[in-house]
Amino acid sequence: MMKGKNHRLLAALWFAAFPALLHADIWTDSGERRFSYTVSAPSKPVEVKPANVPLRIPRPTLDLSNDPFFLLPELPEVPVGALHRVQIPEPEPKPAVPAKPKTRPAPEKPKVTRGGTTPENLALLPAEVQADVKRFNPDWSQGLIYINKKELTLTLYDAQGSQVVSYRCAAARNKGNKKRKGDNRTPEGSFTIQQIQPSETWGHDFGDGKGYIPYAYGNWFIRLRTGFSGIGIHGTHDPGSIGTRATEGCIRLRNENLDSLKTLVRVGMAVIIGQDE
Repeated sequence: MMKGKNHRLLAALWFAAFPALLHADIWTDSGERRFSYTVSAPSKPVEVKPANVPLRIPRPTLDLSNDPFFLLPELPEVPVGALHRVQIPEPEPKPAVPAKPKTRPAPEKPKVTRGGTTPENLALLPAEVQADVKRFNPDWSQGLIYINKKELTLTLYDAQGSQVVSYRCAAARNKGNKKRKGDNRTPEGSFTIQQIQPSETWGHDFGDGKGYIPYAYGNWFIRLRTGFSGIGIHGTHDPGSIGTRATEGCIRLRNENLDSLKTLVRVGMAVIIGQDE
């Protein structure tokens, strides 16, 4: 809004200074609107020129002349179309590893029987004992008790086949292999020691008219696993019966021999009782 006498001049200056003004009203000093101006917006687009400043872009300064990744092998000049062969260097040979010294072969282990002994140890046994050992094939790695009913002897052998002790003994009244309880026979075959029991308080009635006999078994009863109850190696109240057929089926020894044998045997040891005939 403009008022005054020089309104035409002011309007011209106004439109010159602000060309974007589209409409204006002109008023007199008395408050009357004399006329108005309307100018249409220019239709020509405004051109914007870039600033005159040079654009500088730094160039890369990478030096790839010594980078092995970008190095290429030098190729000799060959006719066009010829194949280029690149010589690949051979790898350096590895240093030779010194050969290990040859070890001596382990000595052959001797053949071992079921009893944990060698055939050489078996050969140390008497022929009759060898025959029964081969026949029954017992485990005599702890030693072997052999009872000869023909000669009425009890012999202890160690696991190497050497004789340790040998005693005279007594066997059952009747000859032959035991068939049933009470037949007064000593069982024949391969057995083991089942139990070692103190027997100094034991007694027995042997049915010979003498009645009950205290201390009838000596200090120890070496019970055998034979399949029959009450069969074992024990002492005696009658030392004169040793070397005879006098028992109900057990093997008798003199008490001092039994005490000595008890220190040399153990549960599980093999016992072979040979045949009468």
